[in-house]
Amino acid sequence: LGHTLSVMVVKAQAVRRLVERDPQAAAAHASDIERIGRDALVDVRRAVDAMRSLSLCDELEGARQALDAAGIRAEVVPFPGRLPEPVDETLAWVVRESATNVIRHSGAAQARFALSDIDGDVELSVVDDGVGGSVHGTREGGLDGLRRRVAAAGGRLDLDAGPEGFRL
Repeated sequence: LGHTLSVMVVKAQAVRRLVERDPQAAAAHASDIERIGRDALVDVRRAVDAMRSLSLCDELEGARQALDAAGIRAEVVPFPGRLPEPVDETLAWVVRESATNVIRHSGAAQARFALSDIDGDVELSVVDDGVGGSVHGTREGGLDGLRRRVAAAGGRLDLDAGPEGFRL
């Protein structure tokens, strides 16, 4: 639902830009949809945090669907094994936040999610071909919150933004 609401926000923004008939009324309705969608997204995330843990497999599939719905080609390279539950859940949060950021901020045409084993450590890389951006989060959640979540699980979050896109 959270990803669906993110897509709704993106589509509402597109409606506001593209509607030719009665642009003022369309813009007002789109602004309402965007505001309500953003508020609902915050509420849903709080509820999900409190209710259950996430599954990496489910989040990868959800990311693929959300990106496809937003017109962004998604490639997922899965990990060929089973991960311990805390690692699985932490990476699921990374996938969720990354997919949301690609949809909201990147302007990307494609994104790639890949899991690999590097000298016994699990690495998740998310790479898009969008506009890049800041490697510093600007709100309590976002990348700063994700960095804290990954660090608490004993991991490290590396970010690289450049003209070729964004890599997490």
